[in-house]
Amino acid sequence: HATGQADRVVFDAPRMTATSDEVIQFNAVVYDSVNNPLEGQVNWSATNGSIDENGLFYPWSSGTVQLVAEHQGLTAHHNLTVEVGVPVSIDIPQRDYDVRLAQVLQAELLDVRGNAILVNQGVLWDVNGENIGSGQPTWTPSELGEYTMRARYNQLEVMITAHVTPGQPYSFDFPPNMQIQAGTSMLLSPALVDRFGFSMPLSTVPSITWSVENGSIDAQGEYFAARTGRWSVSATYQNITGTGEIHVIP
Repeated sequence: HATGQADRVVFDAPRMTATSDEVIQFNAVVYDSVNNPLEGQVNWSATNGSIDENGLFYPWSSGTVQLVAEHQGLTAHHNLTVEVGVPVSIDIPQRDYDVRLAQVLQAELLDVRGNAILVNQGVLWDVNGENIGSGQPTWTPSELGEYTMRARYNQLEVMITAHVTPGQPYSFDFPPNMQIQAGTSMLLSPALVDRFGFSMPLSTVPSITWSVENGSIDAQGEYFAARTGRWSVSATYQNITGTGEIHVIP
């Protein structure tokens, strides 16, 4: 016999996967306790993307999306896997590179929604007009500065400005022939360099620990000369160190 009382909501043969550039129709059926379908308004919601009052779903981001069909407090849940759609553009996500270090070049394909997928073959690369290779080639920039980098994949192409900067801080490099009169002070400012000698701002490291053989030095690197002589000075931050010599004259 028919109860006519809503008992549950069921998704009707739902899709399990879709691409982000599709529009997918979902349907849900309200049943009573003896499996008779009932008429009734179903309210739709989605954790990502948009779904209208008729169950028409427009994906946004790739990944897992949970869809909910609700009728009078009864709910049904369905997980849909949204995959990246047809690529419409290409991008190079990395813009900054370390000088003299071999780095892998990688490109992303983007669908109409901006969902990205790394592409590892079929990409042709050139830097400043020079062919670098295809797929995910390695590039070792020889000098600091800006480079024009281009990636091509079928009919898609992108050109960016890549910035080559010094690598990781490696040591403090004091200038030679530091000289100061006894009883005066000077600010020490060694160069902070990577392992190839390329310098970067001292502010790259948050703090420096100073030590000096004679005289005193504050946290900012201000050295106060006491006795005359040649005294060693050192700067340290974690495993980055450097030593120099100060000549204190009368």
